[in-house]
Amino acid sequence: MFATFRKHQKLLYGLALVVIIPSFVIFFSPEIGRNSGDGEVSLGVIDGKPVTRSEYTRARNETRLFYRLFRGGWPEDARFARFNLNLSQEILQRAAMIRRLEAEGIRAGDEAVVEQIRAYFRSPEGQYDPASYQNILKMLAAEAGVTEQDFISFVRHQVGFRHLEEVHGLAGRLVPPRVAEDAYRREHEQLLTAGVFFHASNYVGKVEIKTNDLAQFYTNQLSRYRIPVRVQVHYVAFEAINYLTEAAKQLAQNTNLLAAIDLEYERRGTNSFTNAVGKVLSPEEAKETIKEEERKRLALAAARQDARRLANVIFEKEQPAVADFLAAAAAQKLTVKETEPFTIADGPKDLKVPADFARTAFEFIRPNAVPVSSKAIVGEDAVYLLALKQQHEGYNPPMETVLEKLTEDYRRQESLNLMNQAAREARTALTNAMAGGKSFVDAAKEAKLEVVTFPALARNARSAPEIEKHLPNFFMLQSRAWETPAGQTSEPMSAGDTAFIVHVLARQPAPADKLAAELPSILENLRESWQGYAISDWMSRQAQSVQVPVDEAKKEMQ
Repeated sequence: MFATFRKHQKLLYGLALVVIIPSFVIFFSPEIGRNSGDGEVSLGVIDGKPVTRSEYTRARNETRLFYRLFRGGWPEDARFARFNLNLSQEILQRAAMIRRLEAEGIRAGDEAVVEQIRAYFRSPEGQYDPASYQNILKMLAAEAGVTEQDFISFVRHQVGFRHLEEVHGLAGRLVPPRVAEDAYRREHEQLLTAGVFFHASNYVGKVEIKTNDLAQFYTNQLSRYRIPVRVQVHYVAFEAINYLTEAAKQLAQNTNLLAAIDLEYERRGTNSFTNAVGKVLSPEEAKETIKEEERKRLALAAARQDARRLANVIFEKEQPAVADFLAAAAAQKLTVKETEPFTIADGPKDLKVPADFARTAFEFIRPNAVPVSSKAIVGEDAVYLLALKQQHEGYNPPMETVLEKLTEDYRRQESLNLMNQAAREARTALTNAMAGGKSFVDAAKEAKLEVVTFPALARNARSAPEIEKHLPNFFMLQSRAWETPAGQTSEPMSAGDTAFIVHVLARQPAPADKLAAELPSILENLRESWQGYAISDWMSRQAQSVQVPVDEAKKEMQ
């Protein structure tokens, strides 16, 4: 079985996803690559030199293949629409990397290519699986005309790119042991701390509710209670369930379905598929899940086509109105429904729709806007076409109508104010007592404050259950403790419904025995990290050498 390409994605080249250019939906075409020759047409510039047609075609085909293998689909697939791909930039960056291989005389040998292919295609037992390799080749050939020669050339470049990374990342590995030792000492130094906590819940009973204060709070916080602008829309729902039968027929006609499901299963990883209680599904169950996902995707795609047909009828008029939407739906015997009023932030509560639904609805109320959507909205279970029904203006409700929530909010705010005031007064009392020679613990006892003493706290700690019992945001206390000198008490700090003061009793150096034992691995990790920075910096400079002439590229693709 095909092991998984994701495990071999250490390459850093050209994967910045910036702006999508719809014209760059490019299909893998081996004929173009073989027949077109260099020519004089430039589709970009690398280091001041134009990219020829054959360079661009080769890089384009390999970029698409990279998407299919490492990202689970061709770049033009709907799943990538939300990522704003700048495919032309990625193509030219790959072309730049191929040029770099040629300029530095780097060509991966056959043994290295075979080894990489064997690593890509492994059975669950870790052995090379030739049947899986052949299945993937058949699938790629059927989907995009990719030949085995194309695939081997792609792998050869992938191996070469990795070698380039290693060469240009060597500088990052020149980290002296002293740097790692200093980093270890800094990260593993420990603090002995104690804290005092204040909780807003302890002050709720002390809050007095006065009518004048409540009215002033309402006035000051009016935006919190304002009813915002809302809209209602008419909509036609093209439900996926009505297209599942046809989608199943399409799946049955796909001769490469099993290979595609295997590829997707391995790409996503076996642990990605779980049932309702979190148990990992068997391979058979997981693959059935993938099949059903694809069936639903095809159903939604068919629903989207019908939604577009309805939109085309409505937009036969230059300025379509809501009446045209209703008439076109009635002519096709489609049911028109209405939403309850909703805000742009929340959207309709009774529909499983993306944020685009609400954004599209609120576009209708802009000045001179067309009150009908030309774009179908794809939800979880249906595809929707919208038209404006009504706008509801925002308003400030009378205070009496929100009195219950207003009182609750006021009580909580005042309890927080009392909590923070108590923390400030406590800190003053503690520092005054310690200035007179008392310890932090004795000063706290005198002020009738409960002291919580914590285990040693390291700078690189990621949790501390003893602290999290009192303060969910452990990192706030950790940060405040490390900026407080030994023997001193921090200023009060609040996090949600809790305020705290932390006192640093002492600082402890990193244990010498642990330093000696862990230094080799720390040094290696640091070198790998710096190597990654060096590679990233080099790759960034390669990307900057690329210039994309958008107009020329569009012409070439037309």
